[in-house]
Amino acid sequence: MLHLSIALPSGWIENVWLLPSSTVWDLQMLAQKLFRQRFLRLVTADGRVLLDVMESIQAAGIHNGDCLSAVALQAKVAATDGAFVRFCGDGKILAWGDPAAGGNSSKVQEQLQNIREVQATRFAFAAILEDGSVVMWGQAECNKYSGVQYQLRSVKEI
Repeated sequence: MLHLSIALPSGWIENVWLLPSSTVWDLQMLAQKLFRQRFLRLVTADGRVLLDVMESIQAAGIHNGDCLSAVALQAKVAATDGAFVRFCGDGKILAWGDPAAGGNSSKVQEQLQNIREVQATRFAFAAILEDGSVVMWGQAECNKYSGVQYQLRSVKEI
């Protein structure tokens, strides 16, 4: 078992014990439960943000006795004329509403990992991923750049 400490910026510290084979997701969910806060991002002592939630604790370079910081992120909402996206800050989104206005992201769901930012037009959404690529979904007429989205790299802002 690994013993880790997780601290909020407020100074609240919780001690946890996990198997080395546990994932970053397991650790993140445990921290959210202990601190009673959703949308936490975990940061190592050397300032590395743990983004790959499927990575094992061991593969993430976390060792017995390490102290991690937990930073609470604000959920953000983007809206088209008939749909909403809630960006939770955990690298994922939840879309709902009129499918023709972007309320159904199932066609691009596999691509929607490690999201940095989401923006909306009148009937479509665009998400910038951590690697700078862009994923778009929504009404085809308003999503005229989806055919070239594979060319969009190192995007900083929409």
